[in-house]
Amino acid sequence: MESYGGILYNIIALATLKPSNMTLLPICNLGEDVHEPVFQRITQFQNIDTRGIRIVRQKNNHAVLRYISPNERTEYLENRVPPLTFRQLECALDCDFILVNFISGFDMTLKTLKRLRSNFTRHIFIDIHSLTLHIDKDGRRFPKRPRNWLEWIQQADTVQLNGQEALILKGAPQWKGNSLIPFIEEVVKSGPKIVLVTLADRGSLVGYQSDGEIRIDRCAASCLSVRDGTGCGDVFSAGFIVEYLRSGDPIAANVFANRVAGMNCTLSGLDELNRLGSLLSQHR
Repeated sequence: MESYGGILYNIIALATLKPSNMTLLPICNLGEDVHEPVFQRITQFQNIDTRGIRIVRQKNNHAVLRYISPNERTEYLENRVPPLTFRQLECALDCDFILVNFISGFDMTLKTLKRLRSNFTRHIFIDIHSLTLHIDKDGRRFPKRPRNWLEWIQQADTVQLNGQEALILKGAPQWKGNSLIPFIEEVVKSGPKIVLVTLADRGSLVGYQSDGEIRIDRCAASCLSVRDGTGCGDVFSAGFIVEYLRSGDPIAANVFANRVAGMNCTLSGLDELNRLGSLLSQHR
């Protein structure tokens, strides 16, 4: 089975959840083998500005999942589009908010991210995602903690990662009791104002600074039924951004993010994701 993923989940979720005055500016390198079907999907939304998408003369990144059992799989990455340059990112410097989602793990260099941070005074949201994955000579992806992971995180105002990614960064085999709390506190102390840890059917945690203290709040998962869990983390970040831009409240944004991620579970792939806004209206 083949399906599109990556930042398309971010883009389409943001487009369908959008406040009336939001314009989206995706910035990425896109392989020429997929640019036509991808553009067909995103140009149906009037609030997406496509000038930041660069078509490269090579095949796009393709993740190949091979299932050993229903709960065990290996992942291989075929093809590698080049990382973004700062020159490509300059068109985002007038934006109010930047989301950096590390889909491949080499989407941009740390040097480029630092330059973006030094030139952008507003909010940067980083989804750690594939920064915790390395690739062997055969293209197989495997978990590995980046040596300088704190430097990446320190460029963000908000950081999102899931429980497994948090384990990799912490260098721990598993979480015991509330051991996730000290990790979140460590990350907040390192620089970001907000840290989000998604925990699938256990909801999510948000850590943030308030009145000189670090506060942590848990939100239970919101799921009507599960048809397809693909892209839930990306829809979560889209929901958080939309509500945080509206209210400036990390707790309310965490609750809303869980809500829309739960609704995504009831949809099947990208073909149904544009129903997210109407589904949300039905369940207000």
